[in-house]
Amino acid sequence: MSSPGALCGMGCCHSKTNTETGRPHLEVRLSSKLEWVIQASRVLGVAWDPRDRYICTTSADRTCRVWARNKRKSFYPKAVVRTYDAKVMAKEADNVNEALEPGTEDSVPASLAERTVREKIFINDSHYAHDATAHFFRRPSFSPDGRLLLVPGCLTPHGDYGCLVLARGDGFSNPAAIINSGSVSPTVCSRFFPSPVRSSDQSSHYVFSVGTAAAQLVLYDTTVFSKG
Repeated sequence: MSSPGALCGMGCCHSKTNTETGRPHLEVRLSSKLEWVIQASRVLGVAWDPRDRYICTTSADRTCRVWARNKRKSFYPKAVVRTYDAKVMAKEADNVNEALEPGTEDSVPASLAERTVREKIFINDSHYAHDATAHFFRRPSFSPDGRLLLVPGCLTPHGDYGCLVLARGDGFSNPAAIINSGSVSPTVCSRFFPSPVRSSDQSSHYVFSVGTAAAQLVLYDTTVFSKG
């Protein structure tokens, strides 16, 4: 048996018609294996950076891993966030604010949401879960512009279930915010609306949703980061 991991491969799809039912179906063939991206346990979620630079994987080993692609088009570990031992201290705020600004290879011009996220949402070192399977990181999702990465399956500083937000400016290596889902059950998935939404002042932002184990779907937009 091969080691647990996420397989990055290139495949092709062919549409065919079932001769018995007359219904069309897709036949998928794996044409070539590009690379193994290894985790220590079952992979629970995978997201591909729309700017084609990163892959994010979440696993039952209680980690969220971000892999970066080098010039040879192979992937190497860029960042690891763990549910049980990662620390986000207030004294790190200045460094993280710098990560949200342009200037590094992977940074992009900071949006209003990114510039204010650290100022408006309280973060300390107590929002990571220490108990069992309910707090595995779950299905991640990149924003369409690639600036933000949502990772469901964490706790807020007050012990509520939430969704972790990572920012591109620092290589997605440090939590930039935690969104409180308001649910009594763990968050399990997240998804961005694919197109930006324009406000009355002509500024653009994104709408996203977070799903919970209690059959709830919570909708937000990125302006939540600029509100106290």
